[in-house]
Amino acid sequence: DEEISADVEKVEEQEEVGNLEMACRRVLQEVQEVLELARLGWSKMSKSSTGDMKKEVDANLAEVHLALGEVAMASSNYSQAQEDFQACITLKKSVLPAEARSLAESFYQLAVSQAMSGKSPESEASLTAAISVLEVRAKNHVEESEELGEVVAVIREGLGEVVAEIREELEEHKVMQKEGTHYGAGGRSEEHTSEL
Repeated sequence: DEEISADVEKVEEQEEVGNLEMACRRVLQEVQEVLELARLGWSKMSKSSTGDMKKEVDANLAEVHLALGEVAMASSNYSQAQEDFQACITLKKSVLPAEARSLAESFYQLAVSQAMSGKSPESEASLTAAISVLEVRAKNHVEESEELGEVVAVIREGLGEVVAEIREELEEHKVMQKEGTHYGAGGRSEEHTSEL
């Protein structure tokens, strides 16, 4: 009687998990459709805009591509994520300063998507680009430090820690490439994103 009861519970749990997974896939599909509409709208506006308005529109379009990349990552569609993150980076480079933190974050997201699909050399290049952005940011903060004092020192210290962590991941990529492995679904690849 207890075995039957345990088996019934297992089946019910499996059905519940299956229903939850289906619901998540549906939600991701709906989010993707809304973001695609936003992408089309912002793209159309970008083509007809000029000057400061174009910069603002392109900044919004970059954020839509970033969100599309994140949805693709959640759906394990890494090649689509890479396309969207690359489009995001291209747009951000045209509207943001070279040291923009969000540019470093986008390079990092691109690196994660590349690592998840086993593209270690490309992932290393993207991590290196993220480090370069952060180094420019840290250098610029050093130049401003006389004006802003302790606040900048704290920011620089935090940036230094993030750069060190990204470099550590870069070394892990090199080791994984030598071993012929890459990040799986449970890799540590996402843990630093919020720290950038």
